[in-house]
Amino acid sequence: DAAAAEVAAAVRADAEARIEAVAVANRRKLVSEARRAATKAVDEAKAKAAVAKMAAAKAAAERMQAATTLAAARAWAEAVTAAHMTADQAEADVLHSRTLSYNRKATEERNAAAEPAPKEEPIWKPLLAPFAPKEAQAQAQAQAQAQFREASPVTSPVKVFRLPWDSAKEE
Repeated sequence: DAAAAEVAAAVRADAEARIEAVAVANRRKLVSEARRAATKAVDEAKAKAAVAKMAAAKAAAERMQAATTLAAARAWAEAVTAAHMTADQAEADVLHSRTLSYNRKATEERNAAAEPAPKEEPIWKPLLAPFAPKEAQAQAQAQAQAQFREASPVTSPVKVFRLPWDSAKEE
């Protein structure tokens, strides 16, 4: 029985040592798993913080872009308004110019209507001069020379050159 008790005590001691070894191993495993879980939790927290930072940066960029877009839209609206105002002013200037021109023309027409118009000879009448009788031709030529002398700025008398066939016609 003593040998059996020794064997039982040895088996019990061996079983306790194994249990202790398994418990230590389990504790180490648990500690390792706890460390892994803690590291994983820290990494996830860091990742979430990084995502939150990126989201905050993106939101800030979107706000800046929205502010820039709003400023650009305001500037564009102001430019369009200024262009419309300039176009309206230009149109008003054109209308004012047309009104002034119309008023000036109307005044000139009223003044011209008040003065008697000088009697002008029809434009086709000098063209008929070569077919008129000789005294009418001479009179028309003298009238043309007189008009030329009046219109000419030259103070010296103008010498009229006669061509040979002109003198032949007169004879």
